Amino acid sequence: MKNSKRALALLLCAALLLGALSACGGGSDTPEATDPSALVWTSSFSSLSGLGENVNYISGVAYSGGAIYMAAQTNDPETYESANVFKRYDVASGEISDLSGYAPVSLPEAEAAENSYTSLNQICAGPDGGLWVIEDVNYTVFNLPEGFAGTEDEKWNYAEYMDACFLRLLSADGSELLSLDLASIAEGQDYFYVSNMASDGEGNVYIVDQNNGFWVYAPDGTQLYGSAPSSGGAAPSINYINRMITLGDGRVAVMGYDDVAAGNVLKPFDLSTNSFGESITMPGNAYNIYPGSGDYLFYYINASNMYGYNASTGEGTELFNLISCDIDEDTLSAFVAEGDGYVCLTAGYGNTPNSEYTMELATVRQVEASSLPQKTTLTLAALYLSSDLRADILKFNRSSDKYRIEVTDYSEFNTEDDYTAGLTKLSTEIISGRVPDILAASGLPMQQYVSRGLLEDLYPYLDADGEISRDDLFTSVLSAMEINGGLYQASSSFSVQTMAGKSSVVGSEPGWTVEELMDIYNSQPEGTLLLSNTSSTVVLSMMMQNSLNDYVDWANATCSFNDQSFIDLLEFCAQFPAEYSYDENAPSEPSLIQSGQQMLYSMYMYDFNEIQLVEAMFGDELCIKGYPTPEGVGNFANVVDGLSISATCADKEGAWSFVRQVFTEEYSDSHWSFGFPINRAAYQKQLDEAMTPRYYTDPETGEQVEQSMGGMGYDDFTVDFYATTQEEADMIQAVIDSISGTVSYDTNIMTIVNEEAAGLFSGQRTAEQVADIIQNRASTYVAEQS
Repeated sequence: MKNSKRALALLLCAALLLGALSACGGGSDTPEATDPSALVWTSSFSSLSGLGENVNYISGVAYSGGAIYMAAQTNDPETYESANVFKRYDVASGEISDLSGYAPVSLPEAEAAENSYTSLNQICAGPDGGLWVIEDVNYTVFNLPEGFAGTEDEKWNYAEYMDACFLRLLSADGSELLSLDLASIAEGQDYFYVSNMASDGEGNVYIVDQNNGFWVYAPDGTQLYGSAPSSGGAAPSINYINRMITLGDGRVAVMGYDDVAAGNVLKPFDLSTNSFGESITMPGNAYNIYPGSGDYLFYYINASNMYGYNASTGEGTELFNLISCDIDEDTLSAFVAEGDGYVCLTAGYGNTPNSEYTMELATVRQVEASSLPQKTTLTLAALYLSSDLRADILKFNRSSDKYRIEVTDYSEFNTEDDYTAGLTKLSTEIISGRVPDILAASGLPMQQYVSRGLLEDLYPYLDADGEISRDDLFTSVLSAMEINGGLYQASSSFSVQTMAGKSSVVGSEPGWTVEELMDIYNSQPEGTLLLSNTSSTVVLSMMMQNSLNDYVDWANATCSFNDQSFIDLLEFCAQFPAEYSYDENAPSEPSLIQSGQQMLYSMYMYDFNEIQLVEAMFGDELCIKGYPTPEGVGNFANVVDGLSISATCADKEGAWSFVRQVFTEEYSDSHWSFGFPINRAAYQKQLDEAMTPRYYTDPETGEQVEQSMGGMGYDDFTVDFYATTQEEADMIQAVIDSISGTVSYDTNIMTIVNEEAAGLFSGQRTAEQVADIIQNRASTYVAEQS
């Protein structure tokens, strides 16, 4: 989890607000109508095929004199040779052309050397519609001894790798006006490159190197300011410059984390005083910023909305939603205000394996709503919109002739002081009857939503689909996802949390209760650890996220924390240290397992390699036992990015047409996922690939030897991964087939559990006493929320 504080806060707010959700009505039966004469933002797209074939990276973009200049790199798939492409896109005409006067920097020693390569790594606007560019030259010199008669391979023992960096000023057609060798400012640095470059309204250029060195040059080549890394570099209070942009008033500012302000800031540079001015505190979530224009010092993205930062008010003004304009913020390389609209350059590989590098120019403008194709609008709400879900929505919107999904990413409303503000707003809107048609399930209290009838059971839609069915999916995962017998979210993939041990110790059959686990553990030699590097509270939290639903019944608003199985669970957790203290001299977990000093390993199975790591630690006696549970096998699924349909959705068939895709084989084949596909056919393809060995020829024996598919290091332990064996495949399949539930969490209930369990872990209360207190407090809480 990228931000555990944020996620826990969201869950806490969900639990606090659900009591008010009981007032939720049915919501509107029809989507909100849009006034046909209203102005809406939309995009028209132009292909950048004119850049040429095999473009795999755009290294620089600049807007100057009504044109967008693009420096790109190509890679020939057959010869693997790279080359530079430098093109000009005229915004008014839409034409792409070569820079007729451009020629790469001339460096005789590099041209005479072998393996010489010149790259355009930075470009920005110059005076009179021209360009500033940074060109790096890399080449190899061979200092061969006199009379060298070795092989071509041996020659590389005498290779010396050379590099040079040039700042050049070009005219609008690419002709050179100025060239400066930056060797003087690179002196004393082991490696030098320009990490950022921007120009001001007077045509001066500002450059920052990888160590925060900062320099300013005039169009005639005069150095107006210089501050090397050794003297503090650019904006000393900023520990690292991650961006430099031209502000709307023509100044140049650097962006980074300011140690003094304790946050991200922009620091404009004042050439008249040769110093940085007052910091501009960045708006929350403004991580992607673009050069400003007019009244806006800069533009930035927050929750898929483009904003302009108003210089006079010091606040952001929302301009338009990128998703509504079919633009993926993850691929937005340039953003330029032009006339009464904006021009966006998008470039990237997308979110699918083996996808091609795609580039488009989007012209964003306002038009009357009636001029656009009329589609049924579906609303989607997310507490945080993932990159994959965003890309899926954009693809659906551009391909569907009937439906269009409008998104609200509620993280937009979060603040530094309140990470739950977005969830508060979503819950408030649901209370007032504004229920979204589709919900991204991540972070939402699904059990409570289902108990209040807010979500649609997806089984009837799956059973009537005609192209996919339950049999096409892992039914064990579907069953684990069920709430009160219904399926309320669709997910494309899952991972499994379980426990492993030696069969000679824990037995060869999966599944056990807490009592059975403790009986085995108490029979082990003194000093044996159950798990290492953990504490009572950590183990309790881990166990509860896999078994919370065993003790809370939201449908009937009851709890069973005074059950003997929970008392056993508390006693199990009490076996661990009350607090974990790190000891750098302690044996590693793999060495403890291999020596038999540690009995169990908490296993997170998300690919076909994890089992080989665990096998290497436990040897030939591996048993994937599962977490202890009152019944069944404690293997728990962690589903990824689920999608739900609301019970009040005006067009459930339309919503299903989007949601269903995550269950398809095609979806799993075309998406990266952290886990196993829920679609059986897609899973089988991945398994077949994992079971296919790769070989290389031993140069000494000429024999075919199986090749490692990679490896993993874990403390002082390393393992190479090879093709999955049939035995390993069978073990993974058995784990999947025995999945008994999903990982779940409720912050409020866990707060109650942890607060009271502390009395047990400190020896002040018995497990029975703690269980009774938890039962009383949790029952009151659940009743209040029902």
